[in-house]
Amino acid sequence: MFVFRIAGFAIFLVMFALAFSDQGNATTPTKAEFYKLNDVSSGQLMLKTTRPGYYLPAPTVATDIKTQVTGTIARTTITQRFRNPSNSWVEGVYAFPLFDMAAVDQLLMIIGDRIIVGKIKEKQEARKIYETAKGEGRKASLVEQLRPNMFTNEVANIGPNEEVIIQIEYQESVSIIDGKWSLRFPTVIGTRLNPDNLTEDNGRHIHSFDRVPDRAKIPAITTYEPHHNHDLTWTLTLAGKLDLAQLETPFHRTDVEHKSNGNCVVTLADGKTTANRDIEVIWSHRQGSEPRIQLFNEDVDISSYHLLMLTPQQMQAAQVLSRDLTLIIDTSGSMSGTSIEQARHSAHQALARLSDTDKINIVAFSTSYRKLFDRPQILTPEIRRQATAFIQGLRSDGGTNMFPAVESVLMAGNGDIERLHQIVFLTDGAIGNEAELFNLIDRELGKARLFTVGIGSAPNSYFMSRAAEMGRGAFTHIGNLNQVGARMARLFKMLESPAMTDIELTWPAGTTVEATPNTIADLYAGETIVVATKGAPRSGIVTLKGMVDGEAWQRSLKLETAQTGKGIGKLWARSKIADIEAERIRKAGFAPTSEAYIKAKDDIVALALEHQLVSPHTSLVAVDITASRTTGEKLSRRNIPLMVPAGWTMFETATTPLPAMDPALQAMLVNNPPIASVQLPQTATPMVFLFTIGLVLLLLAFGLHSLGRKSTVRAR
Repeated sequence: MFVFRIAGFAIFLVMFALAFSDQGNATTPTKAEFYKLNDVSSGQLMLKTTRPGYYLPAPTVATDIKTQVTGTIARTTITQRFRNPSNSWVEGVYAFPLFDMAAVDQLLMIIGDRIIVGKIKEKQEARKIYETAKGEGRKASLVEQLRPNMFTNEVANIGPNEEVIIQIEYQESVSIIDGKWSLRFPTVIGTRLNPDNLTEDNGRHIHSFDRVPDRAKIPAITTYEPHHNHDLTWTLTLAGKLDLAQLETPFHRTDVEHKSNGNCVVTLADGKTTANRDIEVIWSHRQGSEPRIQLFNEDVDISSYHLLMLTPQQMQAAQVLSRDLTLIIDTSGSMSGTSIEQARHSAHQALARLSDTDKINIVAFSTSYRKLFDRPQILTPEIRRQATAFIQGLRSDGGTNMFPAVESVLMAGNGDIERLHQIVFLTDGAIGNEAELFNLIDRELGKARLFTVGIGSAPNSYFMSRAAEMGRGAFTHIGNLNQVGARMARLFKMLESPAMTDIELTWPAGTTVEATPNTIADLYAGETIVVATKGAPRSGIVTLKGMVDGEAWQRSLKLETAQTGKGIGKLWARSKIADIEAERIRKAGFAPTSEAYIKAKDDIVALALEHQLVSPHTSLVAVDITASRTTGEKLSRRNIPLMVPAGWTMFETATTPLPAMDPALQAMLVNNPPIASVQLPQTATPMVFLFTIGLVLLLLAFGLHSLGRKSTVRAR
């Protein structure tokens, strides 16, 4: 019976070790770093930990955006202030959005009065430099691109109650539509749905394709806190003596000041705002003063770069053909709240614009999809009634499983070649598998045209604009219900007008010019052609040609009339990288080991290093030369939560009842229950589970011990 005693004692030791094993994990804060709810005395955001009843204060970030527009180029500086309110060393991880064609080229890390300048490195090399510095206790910052409009900033070794300032600079070109100039400043990343991998069985081998190669990273950064507060300040300067007719910011109250030097400065009326929706600014010149053609030149070393922006005169159709219109409407959970209202209103507007000779079909999707009809139907009064009822019944719920719905529409074919085949896609674009959708559109679109309508306060504009470009259509953004009427009317103006097709540029004979985009997309009424070039001469004639409603159209321009510009070389390189990525998606798909993928990567790295740009394969890294944290002090990694995009109600519908809490926390969370708390790294086994196992093993140990004693007594 001695065996029973030994077994019982061994189990007791195992139980004891298991119960306390998770205290030694390097990524889990020590007991002294935890806070109970009654320790909270202010509005500090608290994060759940693996230890029940204990919380950690989240690192915070405040953002300042300053932009100056000179001519048609905007230069922006984003200043992010990372503050660690805890008594431990932390690594902050923050995701932030940018315009998808932004050329990110500068990083500064400011610690007290010291400034560390970042350098562009190949992605793997930059990561290695960052991780080494982090392990040695040195402050470091790493800016990486996950998507052309989604970036992450990791800041290592922020000391207790310390602040580190990170500055990022980028530039972009101004958008010009219908004579109105505009810029958008995204401030929050909408959630992304990452579909499961594809598996194909050809009878001999089973192949698996990763539809979202960086799926492990995206969910961790698109995590939201309804009660989190991220302050944002914003200033826009329009440089030069501009003859402005109007300036508006549809989603924010602003103040406008005209300076004595002719500059126009726009600031937020309240001084700051919350980072939960895009900032949009639109301005126009007085009638007759708006430029219809702009040509800029910049010489960098031995290379000459040009930027051409041209808005053709109004294009008129000889006759308007009847159309087959298919509406694809996103009804997933991310479209909840005001987004689904905007989608319904937009669909009703589209239906009202159709004539009795047009055809209509509607496809709604979330986790699965459903069609109103198998194919578009002539718009009789009964069909119109059914379509109206279908739209009115749309509700948001489920995942964003976009691919099957789009595939079903594209695979249905284009039908009668005498009719216009148009697809209008209303969505917030909340997906992680953009490349897969681009590949599908490129393969299956046929002669149809795809128009995208970005819905909500923070749409995935990268997906929306690129899908429209590949679909030979146009992208429209609707940010609130007030914009539905005017912007859907403008969309239908494009649908009803002929596009300029077969657009090409011809340069002086004997010159080799690299123009981007490689292929100029079809152009609709009011849109502006934007082309960046490398290698064009300083003099000679450039001619733009195209076809409008069967008629030839052209416009010529003297290169020597170009104005001097700045940053054109970087804009050219950024657009060239986008061209290479688009071609890679067409050729390589999901095969990162293919020859096309490897060549695309090499070409992008070479361009990005030459022009010092962040890209899919290059990153910005800044490292302090001195260590600030000793290797004996623990470092915990914490994702900084994002704000919930304005108008979303999906968090409210998924509310989990909260247990009773202390009055201090109640005051902090009034009307904002913590529904979607940030999750810290879950590398240790959960403590509650371990204690449960330990208790069971303890009882078993005592039982075996007692049984051993009874057996000994009987033996005597």
